[in-house]
Amino acid sequence: MYVGYFYAVRGAIGQQLSMDILAHNLANASSPGFKIDRTSFEDYLVPKVETDHSQGPLHRTERDLDVALRGPGFIKVLTPEGQAYTRDGAFHLDQDGNLLTGEGYRVLGQGGPISLGTDPGAISIDSTGNIRRGQVDIDRLALVELVDMAHCHSEGGNVLKWNGPGNPEEVPVYDTEVVQGSLEMANLSVVEGMAGLVEINRAYEAYIKAIQTFHDVDTKAANQVGRLR
Repeated sequence: MYVGYFYAVRGAIGQQLSMDILAHNLANASSPGFKIDRTSFEDYLVPKVETDHSQGPLHRTERDLDVALRGPGFIKVLTPEGQAYTRDGAFHLDQDGNLLTGEGYRVLGQGGPISLGTDPGAISIDSTGNIRRGQVDIDRLALVELVDMAHCHSEGGNVLKWNGPGNPEEVPVYDTEVVQGSLEMANLSVVEGMAGLVEINRAYEAYIKAIQTFHDVDTKAANQVGRLR
């Protein structure tokens, strides 16, 4: 009985984790470049959480400083802690013409942080990430893939930071299409996510009911032993 009780408790804990993760995914369903987390139970006792880096749908915005990636890879950015990576292409310019992420991080090109200057001129970004302002070639977005994604983590936003030993091994990206005037949305179907919440909640309730049943049986057995004495 105690084995069954133990497994029921672990199952309830695992379903609670799944519910928390799915709720977090749903809360970020409208965040550009957001990648959902998934739980798996290959080892029943230890739920495993992994990020799903599959392609999200593209949403047309017609905004010159919005870019989406169609294909693998990330755009490199510069944070106060060092280089990081994002697929959230909702960029903007500061008063000096520096290209920034929504968090205020500098967007990196082949020559370092990208600055478009303050001169007027239409901004164009081609399918390979080359940026022009008017007739002036500015730079090309630094697009890379990471060999080891296991040591990357997000700190609440859509920017991945490296927390492994040394520096991450990067591979330049050439085949990914850069789409100006669009944003990649979260790789989550809200309808499927809501259905998943219902399914997880049912499984959680079943485990709680099993725990209560084991508790009732244990209590009854203890009372019977007490009467026998």
